[in-house]
Amino acid sequence: MSNVRAHERMNIGEARAIVEASLSRPTSTPNTSDLPEAVFLDAEKAKLRSKLIEPFEVVAKPGTWAVEHCGFEKRGYHMLAFAREGTTWLLYEPSSKNFYKAWSTEGEKLELFLLGFYSNDALAEWRG
Repeated sequence: MSNVRAHERMNIGEARAIVEASLSRPTSTPNTSDLPEAVFLDAEKAKLRSKLIEPFEVVAKPGTWAVEHCGFEKRGYHMLAFAREGTTWLLYEPSSKNFYKAWSTEGEKLELFLLGFYSNDALAEWRG
């Protein structure tokens, strides 16, 4: 997990292509509904697509659980924000090509905290 470098900044089209590549692969996202799996996954993918934003650099801090159980250090991690719904965020780290779920505080100062899990499976990370 490294810093985002200037040449790794991207526009929404590039971010969408990265997410679409991930969505085209098998996912570890469990079916948590009564719907057939394919219908459920299509709906969840559509929800994620609808929450994509123009990427911008963020600094996210690991939560206590992420430090204690996922090997994160107590420091800020530079990543790109790819999607947002309320206080839930999908972040991307270009050099590792991994997605991370984060949540934010509410109020004037935006602070992002990493859940701790990460993978190249955008849908699994988005759903947490």
